[in-house]
Amino acid sequence: LLYLISYNEKYVGFVHLGSRGCEIDWLEDIFVLPEFQGKGIGACAIKLIEDIVKEYSETLYIEAAARNMRAIRLYQKIGYTCLNTITIRKDFQPEKYETVSIERIMNMDFDVKQSIEQYVGFLFACKSALLNIGKPFMCALRARQPGLNVKTST
Repeated sequence: LLYLISYNEKYVGFVHLGSRGCEIDWLEDIFVLPEFQGKGIGACAIKLIEDIVKEYSETLYIEAAARNMRAIRLYQKIGYTCLNTITIRKDFQPEKYETVSIERIMNMDFDVKQSIEQYVGFLFACKSALLNIGKPFMCALRARQPGLNVKTST
């Protein structure tokens, strides 16, 4: 499911909630436009999603790119403290990535890498999608933060 985040009647982001074949859902993606980040909008949207998922599941999983420390800090701050899965990769063209940091997990070192081109493309695609959203929606969920709504796209 795709939930659109509106703030003061303007679309500022989205949440993508996915099921991977069981009754436990994954917060696949969350995106808030950069100019609206740091205002509690993402945390509030996640809380609304949690309220939905709690009706049929005991758990909600969130994955984050290891280089996305801002997101990881947010998730930990709002209670996501159980390290459940580690995703590792092998880069076949290592010259296209730069190491941002090295993290130690279970006495092993792992490079945290990023591709700047990939991030810029993703950001542009998300902004473009938000600017071209139509009007049909199924349900609106009211948040405790004034002006913030999360709507299910149809």
